[in-house]
Amino acid sequence: MTPGEKKQLTALTGLVTALGGPKAKKLKADVTQAFSEPAAYVKKHQKALNERNISAPTPELPWIAVIDGLAKLKLAFGLDWKADADDVAWAISKLGGPKKPKWLGDADLDDRSTWELLELAGKELGKAGKQLASLDTASDEYNLVLFSKKKLAAVKKLVKGAKQQLEVFTGARLAAATKQRTARDNAPAPARPPEPQWRHFAKGGETRAMSVAVTGLSHDRESEKLKVFNICTFPDAATTQAAAKALTDEWLALGFKEISEAEAKARPQCTGGSIGELPTDASYFLEDRGAVKLVHAFSLRGPVFWSTKGVAKESFGELVSVETRASEAEAKQRFEHALETAKAFKWQAQTRAEVLALYPG
Repeated sequence: MTPGEKKQLTALTGLVTALGGPKAKKLKADVTQAFSEPAAYVKKHQKALNERNISAPTPELPWIAVIDGLAKLKLAFGLDWKADADDVAWAISKLGGPKKPKWLGDADLDDRSTWELLELAGKELGKAGKQLASLDTASDEYNLVLFSKKKLAAVKKLVKGAKQQLEVFTGARLAAATKQRTARDNAPAPARPPEPQWRHFAKGGETRAMSVAVTGLSHDRESEKLKVFNICTFPDAATTQAAAKALTDEWLALGFKEISEAEAKARPQCTGGSIGELPTDASYFLEDRGAVKLVHAFSLRGPVFWSTKGVAKESFGELVSVETRASEAEAKQRFEHALETAKAFKWQAQTRAEVLALYPG
């Protein structure tokens, strides 16, 4: 663990102590595990993490561990960004706030946004020496916490040291919240973004297709015996467009010709299981689920993390994920998290030859 990582972990566990007090002893251990053994933490808390659509280690895992742990101790409360006044008041009461706060008598209560309601609540709580805040996860949810105002400076410092964000509600931003709400209410309805367009190409018995989004690219290939769908992500729009052009140029150079969607639908299709490429640079693992055995494959290619899986003896590589990260370090971290997941779930490492033996013919 680098000095910077040690500092970040110290801030996270310090925040747990500041907000959780004596109740948080076990939570500190969980946060430490999420930081230093993320795959083991994911396995241990799989049910709770599934609700956040987290199935593998991510860089945000220790911060999620803090929030989920505090929530389990009833020291944090998740609140939707469109919650009404009664829900806001009820959530704060669960954290130790008043059951019937004075701000519920606000003249504009029915029109207020959740942000405005939290500012009203924060102003009232501040007069009682309490601080209302939210542990930010860059999502559409507030993760509310309530603590003594005397701790505010220390909590801010710890959150900053953890490289995270804290949103505080004091009433000072009520006017800004109201302005945002009125502007949103008066704004014209946004136009629906156009559906992604697919381009289709064909050569011999094989069909290929491509669809380009802002920072994503999907492309597939299909014949009577093969089907592969690739989901590619990129750090920015420019990289995405460059990748799309390079792929199009490659297909054209191979002799593929662009065809219409109707023509593509009439082309040969794969109706059974498909076995795609088994790269020589991949790390392979076998997951035993009893009657079914899954083959997982991961590869690190510079700034790219490549992964796929399949059912032993039936299919492999039908869905491929290709993540192009902003740096090789980010891709390596993603690759290492995948290996940690394999270790935590006790998947058996396989050589490429052993995997090939699982797919005779």
